[in-house]
Amino acid sequence: MPPSATKRSHQPVDVEPDDAQPWFVKDEKPLGDWLCAEGPYQDHINKLCGTNPALGHADPENSAIPLSRREVWVTLLRADDSHRYHRIEDLDASRKPEGLTRQLRDSPAGAKNVWIVENINRDVVAILGEHFKMDPTFFLGYERSSKWRRYAHEPNLAPVLPTLTSSVDFFSLKYFDLRDFGPGIESYSVSCADTGRHLYRTKWNDFWISPSIVDRSCAVYHRKTEKGGWDIVLLCDPPLRHVHVWKPHPTPEASESQYHEVSIQWDRAFQGGYPDFLPLSDSLSVQTSGPPRDSLREDVSYYLMNHANSLPTRSPPAGMDIPLFFVRKVIASHYMQVVNFTASYLAQFEWPLLRRESLEEFTTTWAQARWSDIQGVSRRCTEYVADLESIFLSLNVPFGEPRMDPERNWGNTDLDFQFLLHRAKVIKIRANELNNAFTGLTGIVGNAQANREAERALNEAKRSVREAKNMKTLTLIAMIFIPLAFTCGLFSMSDNYIPGGGNFWVFFAVSVPLVLLVFSGAFLGELGYDSDGEWVWKTFIDNLSALVTRKRESMP
Repeated sequence: MPPSATKRSHQPVDVEPDDAQPWFVKDEKPLGDWLCAEGPYQDHINKLCGTNPALGHADPENSAIPLSRREVWVTLLRADDSHRYHRIEDLDASRKPEGLTRQLRDSPAGAKNVWIVENINRDVVAILGEHFKMDPTFFLGYERSSKWRRYAHEPNLAPVLPTLTSSVDFFSLKYFDLRDFGPGIESYSVSCADTGRHLYRTKWNDFWISPSIVDRSCAVYHRKTEKGGWDIVLLCDPPLRHVHVWKPHPTPEASESQYHEVSIQWDRAFQGGYPDFLPLSDSLSVQTSGPPRDSLREDVSYYLMNHANSLPTRSPPAGMDIPLFFVRKVIASHYMQVVNFTASYLAQFEWPLLRRESLEEFTTTWAQARWSDIQGVSRRCTEYVADLESIFLSLNVPFGEPRMDPERNWGNTDLDFQFLLHRAKVIKIRANELNNAFTGLTGIVGNAQANREAERALNEAKRSVREAKNMKTLTLIAMIFIPLAFTCGLFSMSDNYIPGGGNFWVFFAVSVPLVLLVFSGAFLGELGYDSDGEWVWKTFIDNLSALVTRKRESMP
């Protein structure tokens, strides 16, 4: 049996997606070629493209890992008459698809089979779809990774009506997995290299931290067969082994996006993963290792092979409801962990705001960065709510407030999902309230910074006024002594003009009018400056005329 987390060696290399041409360029290939290998089932898909336009295009989010290049593992579990599950075979369906065909063909009548398919490719879609006569929307729901697509040339992501969702023999479930693989990848644009699904990276105070929130998807098909047998096909995502780190592109239509592939050296569930959902036995001697928590394939296999008989005593699931019960519980446990982490993450943003007598140490840059981070949390909460609501429709869970089961039945999965939806909505409200708080904080901090800048500017202005007064005093002194020095130089201060000499009065007779002339010239020169600080003759004449007019009006 191959390990579920087999490592593959990859050297980082810049490559471009296979689908290099724009999506609006019409292709000559059949519309279903991207989803299914050539054969009868592909012909069936082509005929259905008119009823569901989404079948005509692959998800551009998965352009780096098209279905034709994906590795697929299939685990076959079979239940005996005593409801014990046995692991029949693990198949490498990407290298030997004929092994899957053989198992499907040779399955005995009345067998109770659980086919756990890790990832899909075109050959596996053709084999499973033709054997079980599946609606291709089953594979489409699992393949999609995009959250939305708004351009006309992009694939249609619109879901079917709720009435149709609850009436078919298959459903798709979106959930999230918290993974810890270290802070070495410093980018927000990261996706799983096996499925194309996005990884939400976490940053705190400019440092990349754990965990990463990995988008996950699974799809379940079920049918009853002859002689009391049944088949369940579970499509699920593989463990996180390597990722694509993308370079941003300028427009959604650009096809020149590049990425490099990074191998994950070690990957583990964040904080050990979700807690076991089975009640503890009364016997203290009972020991269990717990699920691997690396992939849905191994977790569901663990519970079916070890705890298929440890079911609730009140209204226990039976038959093919047993695998569906464990799938529900595992996915609910993942949601419980991610919802709890999101609440804890928000609490980190609240803590710096508590017990503060002053906000002087905060800056607008810091507050704006926290606002942006919380906006990302709010958007993720919106996704949690939307995906949980989709699960409600797929699993026929009643919408409404969670109400405790008076029988205390731990197998009540409806209560699990009702509580999770309630918590996700509460956390989204809290994120929005915290965002408003940081918006107000940004204003408060901005006003405080503006006041500090105004005080600094006022101090600078006062200093400038003092300097201007000092310069005016020095200028006044210079204007007095320069004429005196000029007069001294003019008369060379011979004996007749020095203090005590007979002509000393001439010094004052020349100096005093000269000082008055200098002051008058400086005053008249000021009249020529306009509002821009430039000396203009017109301004000089206008100001001089106004001065003369005022003088005349002031005379009696």
